[in-house]
Amino acid sequence: MEDDLIVARPAYAPAYVEAVARARALMSELERDDGEPSTSGATWTWREGAAAAAAVVDGCGAHYTAWWFRWTCVRGMLREATTVEARSEILGAELDFVERETTRNAKNYQVWNHARSILSAALENGCFEAVRARAYEHVERALEEDAKNIHAWSHRAWLTRATDSWSDECAYTRRLLEDDRMNNSAWNARFHATTRLLERGDVGVLERETEFALERLRFDDANESAWNYLRGLCDLAETREVDEDIARRVVRAAVDAARECVRDPAAVAAAPSRHAALFVADRLAFAAARDADASIAADAERMFHRLVSLDPVRGNYYRARVDRLRAALAL
Repeated sequence: MEDDLIVARPAYAPAYVEAVARARALMSELERDDGEPSTSGATWTWREGAAAAAAVVDGCGAHYTAWWFRWTCVRGMLREATTVEARSEILGAELDFVERETTRNAKNYQVWNHARSILSAALENGCFEAVRARAYEHVERALEEDAKNIHAWSHRAWLTRATDSWSDECAYTRRLLEDDRMNNSAWNARFHATTRLLERGDVGVLERETEFALERLRFDDANESAWNYLRGLCDLAETREVDEDIARRVVRAAVDAARECVRDPAAVAAAPSRHAALFVADRLAFAAARDADASIAADAERMFHRLVSLDPVRGNYYRARVDRLRAALAL
């Protein structure tokens, strides 16, 4: 049977096959001096090598080796540049390249990794401010096309950390959430920014963000993203070094809002929010287990049973939560 096996070659376009062969030939001439690639003794320049790598990437945007070779050539050009202006020009041209590639495939990991390498080099070479605005425009264009592009969001998180511009991130995510209240990526980025601001001593950020989330919930109390955001804020208030009065106000505002959403169904026109009900049940179960309080546990059980009727698809989960709570109190 083995004699009958046939290995089929991929049907690559002739231009791509030629580009790969050209890049491989150039790479084979690289010498290493102290661990750094060098064109010493080679018959080509760094710029020619970068063009050869670009030809391969043009045929296959996910070609790891071609991206590595491209960046190796850029680093070579940077080492040979003698002025900040010359390095800025090299990095600017490379941003042109990576922005073009992003328009072809904005979810290509290698594109964003290359963009980070460019910006890191700009920081190291003292020319970051010249490309800062452009770097933000680049990632924002990608997010305009797809507001949940994880690669673009990861790049933006890196960029925000590098520029220490967490307050700007809050303003940016507000705009996105006005367009789509359930954009989980924007909520996640906002929470990351809130955490960093809190670490930097912004004592008012938790109350501001609590009001922001509640404002979103006034439009739609079925917005699970906003409820999860409130959960995160309560966790920060209760686990970080936060003024006790501030922590109490944050938790109280969130709990009061949730209770308002799950009050007697006869008193409201619409059905209660199951997300709000679970928020209340979680808080009650936590307090009951913490204080070993049977009365609070009974309230939690009633809320979980109410959730069974509100959200029967997840009924077994809510029943399991009751069993877990009873087991915790029995210990």
